[in-house]
Amino acid sequence: MSLTVLIANLPPGTTEQEVRELLENSSIIQAVEIKDDGDPERLTAAVEMDLDRTTAKIMKEKGRGMRFKDRALEVYVPTLF
Repeated sequence: MSLTVLIANLPPGTTEQEVRELLENSSIIQAVEIKDDGDPERLTAAVEMDLDRTTAKIMKEKGRGMRFKDRALEVYVPTLF
């Protein structure tokens, strides 16, 4: 199942390739879109991933405490019923 995972608090200049490398072992990444969320010091990536229920739970746990370039990231995984 394809889900969009949001990764917030990325530093300016973060590239699509860096986001892919950050999540490389998580799942199959279908698309990455990096968005400016109104604060020039903070970017958000919308990552479309092929996740099953178990992998989504693992991704949610992995997101806690995830860091990138000395920043604590905020990872949002949709809740599955």
